[in-house]
Amino acid sequence: MRRRRLPIAAAALAAALAAAPSGCYQAATLPRGDLMALDDVEGRRAELLVMAEERLAAGEPGEAFHLLELQKSRRFLGQRLLLAEDAGAADTPKPAAAEAAGSDEPLDLARVLAAAPGGDGTRGLTLGIRKGQAGRLRAAERRQDELFWRDQAEVERALQVMEERGLPMHFFVKGRNLIATADEIRRALKPGQAMLSYLVGREAVHAFLLTRGALRVETLPGRPAELRALVERLVARVKDPRAGDWTADATELYRRLIGPFEAPLDGIRSLTIVPHGFLANAPFAVLHGGRDPRLLLERFALTYLPSGTLYRTILSRPLLADPPRMLALGNARYPAPWPDLPMAEAEARSVSRIFDESRLLTGAAATEARFYDLYPGFNVFHLATHGLLAGGEAAGASSLLLTRTAAADGYLSAAEIARLDLSRAYLAVLSACETSVSAGGGDGLGSITGAFLAAGIQTVLGSQWQVADESTALLMLDFYQHFLERGAAGALRQAQLRLRQREEFRHPFYWAPFVAYGIDQ
Repeated sequence: MRRRRLPIAAAALAAALAAAPSGCYQAATLPRGDLMALDDVEGRRAELLVMAEERLAAGEPGEAFHLLELQKSRRFLGQRLLLAEDAGAADTPKPAAAEAAGSDEPLDLARVLAAAPGGDGTRGLTLGIRKGQAGRLRAAERRQDELFWRDQAEVERALQVMEERGLPMHFFVKGRNLIATADEIRRALKPGQAMLSYLVGREAVHAFLLTRGALRVETLPGRPAELRALVERLVARVKDPRAGDWTADATELYRRLIGPFEAPLDGIRSLTIVPHGFLANAPFAVLHGGRDPRLLLERFALTYLPSGTLYRTILSRPLLADPPRMLALGNARYPAPWPDLPMAEAEARSVSRIFDESRLLTGAAATEARFYDLYPGFNVFHLATHGLLAGGEAAGASSLLLTRTAAADGYLSAAEIARLDLSRAYLAVLSACETSVSAGGGDGLGSITGAFLAAGIQTVLGSQWQVADESTALLMLDFYQHFLERGAAGALRQAQLRLRQREEFRHPFYWAPFVAYGIDQ
């Protein structure tokens, strides 16, 4: 069968990228001396959010934002440092399932299913995994926190030397875990682009809006418990077409989370959300209200990130110039009682025909071991399969299900994904259930999406709830038709808007679960 071509050919994309500079973030020497030194944080490392609120009350929003970035980045960067340490001490990048879950015994995920998935056309299940040994989990968290603060001390010392010598900042940023300031992020934003970063405090929720022109801070209406209840109620209604009207909650949540920034958001076309805590699971795309009654999906190309620092980190990497090469996996052989996903297989087969260079693995061939063998040769990954959310007790065990062999158990876990080197990859599309759900407060690697970002990939499409087979297949085909022309966020937005036009898929359950984490190509 002849391959379908996208509006912009792969060769044209490669030529355009090759003509671009080697990096798209080149910061000049920026003042950082007014930020709090690590010595000031010593003894209060467990109170970074409290300190951030104190700096807000003192009229120091820049310091408050930097402390928030420390908190949002510490688990993400600490996990990456721990994985790098483990990789240096191990012969293989694949941990045992028991290590991912924090248990002394081998973890048979199929055996500990809390309930069997039904044959209702959805991909995946949320379930609880036994806690295992809490001591091992706490020890790993202590170690990654220790590595993070040690690394930050080294960064601070090196930064002092750079400033003393008057060297440009871009010599320092690359390859360093430098926590971004608000000014650095603002200078990296393009015209028409904004970043909205949230802080869930003790008694209030605050939001920082960053544009090229200014940093604005607002304390949002409502206490954290009230906002959490509102988010949970909206999520329950949009993830179930039978749950009743969702629009009133979406309007109210818009008033609380977006409404205070209506005026400065005029003229913004691209909006990056950096959530915090329970807001990591909020369906921002369905929010609407105020002067412009349209959904946020209709107003903006939406992307998400765990921290603004990661945005700066991704931009500091060299631009990729290779043509897209897709590795597509669909409908693996699942252990009982997981049902087959014939629509997922058809989806993977269809999207694999879009690119000139692709490899398709389905059924018995879609093994976890084969994925490890092949992934270094590809830069676009499409995984249409079941997803398993393990929960906060064993967040690293959240997995994509692939075919089991003697070489690998078939559970491609978040802990295993984070160990891969995906720094040369454009995109991972996780066409499964709940791959972007945060199980650990929104600032760690609880989600499979976060694991792909930790591995170095630029953009990940993941889902916030269980997805339906037919609508997902249609959305994915439409997404790839526009990916090279519009970028990941623009293509996802276009596909969601088109799917929403169909009466049978108008409810947000069908079109709203997928979100784009990372940067838009």
